[in-house]
This record gives sequence, structure tokens and C-alpha cells, in this order.
Amino acid sequence: MHLIITFYLTFLFTIYFIPFFIEFLKEHKILDSPGGRRINSTAIPRMGGAVIYTVTILCVIGFYHNLSEIRFLIIGSALLLLIGILDDFEGVTIKKKFIMQLISAAFLMVYLVPNYNTIVLFGVKLPSPLDQLVLLFFIIGIINAINLYDGLDGLVT
Repeated sequence: MHLIITFYLTFLFTIYFIPFFIEFLKEHKILDSPGGRRINSTAIPRMGGAVIYTVTILCVIGFYHNLSEIRFLIIGSALLLLIGILDDFEGVTIKKKFIMQLISAAFLMVYLVPNYNTIVLFGVKLPSPLDQLVLLFFIIGIINAINLYDGLDGLVT
């Protein structure tokens, strides 16, 4: 029940705070201009992920009773937020971004592996450590798919 409440409160608070955050970003000219691989035709606010992350973490802290149980999940996601912020403001090389994603994915795996120790791919149970390698690349793939889609049109904001 706590998970459902946390999810809905996160969703509602995010929807509530995003317009204020967008206005703040516009006032302070924290914008991505059109060009490069972007498909937007006007400048759009960046860093929408920061408000989503902040609201999510605050709701989790408020409703999740055993934070030590999810500490690696929180650390890994905080590293992803840091990568995003650094990339938005300074730009991060592909190599540095990949290394940080590996570290973030490793923290997520430390959280996941004790609870979900079997990976089945195409009906075949993968032996360890192959299953963990597949999980690592799956996590990094999802991170980059979201990053690519957001980078194209500022979807998060």
C-alpha cells in the first residue's frame, strides 16, 4: 500500500511542481536552444529530471520505512541525476558519462541482485555471472534510451 501511495503522491506533486519549475528555468534562462540532434524549434527548459527526482526522493523518504534497504537504489539514482545536471550545464564526454552510468548501474544491481537472482532470457535461465552482465547492459541501455529520447525533445521537462 505504501508503494501505491508513494507512486500517486509522486505523480501528483510532480505535475503540480513542474509548471513552477519550468517558469523558474525560463526566468533564469536555463534553456536548451534548437540545433544539433534536437528536434525542438524553440528554446525549451532543461533539467526537468531534477524536479522529478527531488519529488520522488522526498516522497520515498516520507513513506518508505526502511531507507537502509534502498540506499543503493538512492545512491545510484542520485549519480544519474548528477550526470544529467553536469551534462546539461557543462557537457560530459561520452567516456565519462558511460563510466558514471556503469557505477550507477552497479549500485542498482547491488540493490536488485539479492532480491532477484534469476534472469531468464528467451526462456533460458542465464548462469551467473552472465546474468549479471546482461542485467548491467540492460540497465545502461534503458538509461541511454531515456537520455536519447529526452535529449531529442526535452520530454522530461
